[in-house]
Amino acid sequence: FGNKKNKIKETSVENPQSFYGLAKSLSFEISRTYREQFKLNICNLILFNHESKLRPNYFIIKKIINEIKKLKSQNKVKKKLVLGNLNIQRDWGWAPEYIKLIYKIANSKFKEDFVIATGKSHKLSDVVKKIFDSNQLSINKNIVISKKFIRSNEILANYANIGKIKRYFKWKPKFTLKKIINELQKK
Repeated sequence: FGNKKNKIKETSVENPQSFYGLAKSLSFEISRTYREQFKLNICNLILFNHESKLRPNYFIIKKIINEIKKLKSQNKVKKKLVLGNLNIQRDWGWAPEYIKLIYKIANSKFKEDFVIATGKSHKLSDVVKKIFDSNQLSINKNIVISKKFIRSNEILANYANIGKIKRYFKWKPKFTLKKIINELQKK
């Protein structure tokens, strides 16, 4: 959807900023066209960032948590965590919670498009602060910002409108960002 100032909803104009985004946009349109032309029971789901313990370690929240574990285990030589733009904003949710909702949607009478998100966006700097605070570590002493990790086509912020999913399914996310971070930090 690109950088949008308004909250993204099911009817928001798509503006892919990468080949990955373009592929998702194309499959969204193909699904919608098949649904409308052939009266197929197809739902498009627009999932915002969703974290889980199964997520690969190179995704940002797990990367930060794993690097903090390394920082805490080092004795004399202190390596610093290298990050990019801390001002990006994302709507981070809990994948297992989303999967239950996806199952509910798939088994419903509704064959429409839905946004699945928390409806709350957070700056990466807030995520970093929460993780560092919970580990009693200083951000200033342990982080370096590198241009190497700043993407030229980075989406600076995204915001989700979850009004439709709330209305149709009476759904409200239970996992806050703090709870997600706590779950990911458990062994």
